[in-house]
Amino acid sequence: MSLADIYAQNGKFSEVAQLMTLLHKKEPNNQEYLLGLGTALVNENKYNEATKVYEELEILTGINEEVALQKKNLF
Repeated sequence: MSLADIYAQNGKFSEVAQLMTLLHKKEPNNQEYLLGLGTALVNENKYNEATKVYEELEILTGINEEVALQKKNLF
């Protein structure tokens, strides 16, 4: 279990977002960090920020079903 998982299980989504942001800066091509950041932002009701993260993820991965569904759920 990762630190991000522990934070998420305890409802500390702000901490998850901070951790994912830090990890993303260290490994900008790691898709899991962007997905985790987007999810944390959604859980914090920061939908505009989450949309931007999902769009950045689509630039890295191309259009994919998982990201498209995440974005669709925001609208």
